[in-house]
Amino acid sequence: ILQVLLAHGGDPNAHDGQRTALEIAMVNENGLALVDRLPAEQVQANWNALLAAGADPDRHAPDGQPLIKVAGFNNHWIKVEWLLHRGWDGDWVLLGRTLESMEENGGVPELERGALQRVRQIIIAHGVRFPIGALIDLERDSRGYYVQPPTDGR
Repeated sequence: ILQVLLAHGGDPNAHDGQRTALEIAMVNENGLALVDRLPAEQVQANWNALLAAGADPDRHAPDGQPLIKVAGFNNHWIKVEWLLHRGWDGDWVLLGRTLESMEENGGVPELERGALQRVRQIIIAHGVRFPIGALIDLERDSRGYYVQPPTDGR
């Protein structure tokens, strides 16, 4: 159905106010049983079709969250890694805390663990130190991004 819609002018950046089509394709859910039960290869095909049709991974729905945040909270570390390689440059500490939180919960699927470790290394390369701990204890910079205090001796 998605292929037909896109072939006939469907908007690859469509949203329902909270989630973009790309986000729905990524998390494979929208409350419709037919979508919730899609096999993994069809979910990936939908993701690829939306990107090929011009879906913008940096766009989010008016009441929604950035795709990278949704990807992390849904344990889609392969997608997080892909977004990072596209040049994402957001709140690295928040992304690190998301990763840390998913590790603490112990629910990272086997298929995503390699990507999670690569993402961890990218986050560290951007100056984030693990463990991060509670975000409430951290200050924010002028962009609203979390900032870790300097380490002793610096």
